[in-house]
Amino acid sequence: MSEQYQWLYYFDLDNFKQANDEYGHHIGDKVLKLFADSLTEQFQKDTVFRLGGDEFVAFSNDSPEALPQLRAHITNKIEQYQVSASIGNCKTKIEQEPDEILKQADAKMYRDKSRSKSHR
Repeated sequence: MSEQYQWLYYFDLDNFKQANDEYGHHIGDKVLKLFADSLTEQFQKDTVFRLGGDEFVAFSNDSPEALPQLRAHITNKIEQYQVSASIGNCKTKIEQEPDEILKQADAKMYRDKSRSKSHR
């Protein structure tokens, strides 16, 4: 029997707190909704989850070759509020522990966040 894999994508909104403080909580809520909607356009609705605050995860059977296009699509709707997204991903075996999968993707997301801050 062959092993089954999925990709987990971990998203964190960059500069969300500043936008929330500057524009108000009603705009912060709008940014979260716009971001969530853009994720559900790219992933199946039942595979996108909000972890809390400005962090989301999505599962996909597709590999991340199109990650730059994904980033452009999901941030296009929120960049007017000076908010962007950092993305981490990892290939997972179906039987892996959820906490371990999240930890791996979270670490990659923080590397992405560090890289994007150093290119400003």
